[in-house]
Amino acid sequence: MPLNQHICLYDYDDWTKELIAKYKFHRDIVLAEVFAELLKPHMKQMDYDMLIPMPSSPEKIRQRGFDHITEIIRVTGLPFHMPLKTKHRIKQAGLTKAERLKEGNPFYVEGDTGQNILLVDDIYTTGLTVHRAAETLRKENVSKVSVLTFARV
Repeated sequence: MPLNQHICLYDYDDWTKELIAKYKFHRDIVLAEVFAELLKPHMKQMDYDMLIPMPSSPEKIRQRGFDHITEIIRVTGLPFHMPLKTKHRIKQAGLTKAERLKEGNPFYVEGDTGQNILLVDDIYTTGLTVHRAAETLRKENVSKVSVLTFARV
């Protein structure tokens, strides 16, 4: 099992869906402060030696105009690292789990990692994305991978 722990704060209901859409797709960057305020207390309570935002591909960052998860963590003021990278892939939100499985693992590591990682992401849908990220980190001899997400579908 690549994940040791997964904590999700909210269900992906109408409120969270609208909040995330305003932030990610309508570029309401000030909402990073709202997400940071909600996530930070949980990050501070969790046991980890390296905080890593789930990476977005350079293409997605150019498309959005910002790296949405990294921006939230930056606003928290907590130290974080970005050794986990991802290749460009098609948007996962419209795919079934079977279609997602056909896609290869897009993650890779550049640089050093800690032994006890906390990954932070916005939405947990099927879990495939965070599991693939965790598998990649495990290949780097990471001993524990926890995930904190804002919402779960």
